[in-house]
Amino acid sequence: DTPLMASVHGDETRLYCAAQMVFASDDRGDTWELISPDLGSGPLLALSESPLDPLRLVAGGGRGELHFTRDGGKSWQPAGEGLPGKTVRDVVTSRHDQDRVYVTLSGTRDGDIAPYVYVTPDFGETWKAIESGIPSEPVNALAEDPRDDRELFVGTDLGVFASTDSGASWVGLGHNLPTAPVVDLAVDGRGEALVAVTHGLSAFLLEIGSMRNLRDR
Repeated sequence: DTPLMASVHGDETRLYCAAQMVFASDDRGDTWELISPDLGSGPLLALSESPLDPLRLVAGGGRGELHFTRDGGKSWQPAGEGLPGKTVRDVVTSRHDQDRVYVTLSGTRDGDIAPYVYVTPDFGETWKAIESGIPSEPVNALAEDPRDDRELFVGTDLGVFASTDSGASWVGLGHNLPTAPVVDLAVDGRGEALVAVTHGLSAFLLEIGSMRNLRDR
C-alpha cells in the first residue's frame, strides 16, 4: 500500500508520498519534490510525520528497514538496528514526545505469526519490544491516545488490543468485531473514539472516552 498523507502542520496543502523514495508536495499533489534517496531494498510501506516537529519524518519498509530525518528530508539516517528482519507494517511518531516512535512488523512472509511491536525513546538509537500479552497473530497497525501517552492500541489479524501502561501489558477490545485483519487504526483528536478499519469487512468505532472514565474510577 502506497503511503500517502497530508501534513498535520500548516494548512494541509503539503502532502507526503513514498515509493522507494519519499516525495513532498506543497500544492496538494500538482507537483512533487524528491526529498530522500532510495531508502531500501523494496518499496516503502509506512511513513509518519511527527505531530510535534514538522521536520521529523520516519519511513519504513523491507525487512525491518527504517530511516529517520530531523531536517525535513535533507539528510536521512538508518535506524533499524535492533529490529527483527520482518516486514514493516506501520510507523507512528508520538504525539507526546518528539523522540518516541513506534513500529509494528509482520513475519507472515516467513510463516511467522508472532506479534512484533517496538518503541524507541531516542529517535531510533535504541529499540524495546512491547508486545508482551498480545496473542500470536501479526500486528498491522498502531495508534496512540492523544490524551494519555500510556494508552496504546494495536490492530492485529484477529482484532484490536489496548494497553494502559505503555505496552507493558495488553487486553483485547471489541469482541463483536468480525474475525478479519484490522489494517488501520485512528483515534480522534479529543481521544474519545477509536476507529478500526478491517480488510473487507468495513470500519468500526469504539468509544474509548467512556472506557477511560471507568478505568480511572
